[in-house]
Amino acid sequence: MYKTLLNGIYYDIMKCNRILENVRRTCSGVSQFQGSRFVVQFKDEKRLTIDEIIVLEKRQIEQIRKIAAEYTMEELQEFEEYGKDLEYLTDEQKQTVLDVKNSIVGGIPSEQLYKNKVVRPGRHSLKRMFERVGSDSVEIIISIIDKIKEADTVQKAQWKGFPQLSYTLRKNADPEQYKISLGFAAVNNQRRIIIVTVSKPSSESSPPRMEQRLGNNPHLAEKLKMAKKLMKERLNKR
Repeated sequence: MYKTLLNGIYYDIMKCNRILENVRRTCSGVSQFQGSRFVVQFKDEKRLTIDEIIVLEKRQIEQIRKIAAEYTMEELQEFEEYGKDLEYLTDEQKQTVLDVKNSIVGGIPSEQLYKNKVVRPGRHSLKRMFERVGSDSVEIIISIIDKIKEADTVQKAQWKGFPQLSYTLRKNADPEQYKISLGFAAVNNQRRIIIVTVSKPSSESSPPRMEQRLGNNPHLAEKLKMAKKLMKERLNKR
């Protein structure tokens, strides 16, 4: 009898632990926001699953699928610097983006967010930070994380061929007028913020338009490099 009673208590405790674990996961900033999940096919027939934090409307999903059909994944990721803008975001979707962002960074020092890779620059954004802000040092990255925490406005959404959209955020009263494009990547059942681009209208460190185009088109840059080499060889022969 006592053995049966103890077994019953044990299973009740295990059940409570499972419930608590589900609550913990729900509060981690992933499960509490019901998003969208669907498949797109690129023009080379490669497929990609979109796993997004917001609930996308049918018209928005159709636009993303149409973009995918016109490009390869590599073209969107490598040659389209900003990605393709979504036609619109609803007020509810914009608020969800801010809520998810705040659930990830709220109450945590920027240094800790950077150290733990909760917020980190994307693979191309360090170069762009140096071009536009003038530095890609840890101090600058931490100051940008500060601005992400303060951001209270979502301007638009873009898609660049990745499993998630990116969003352009800013702070309404920011005198420096920083605009930060970021995405929310799923890592180990939690969301992490990936910094895509940072722009500052008042910055004078932006490269010329031609340099930007070359930086985003390796094929064109290689052609220019070969042309310079041929020109140098011809000059040396004279």
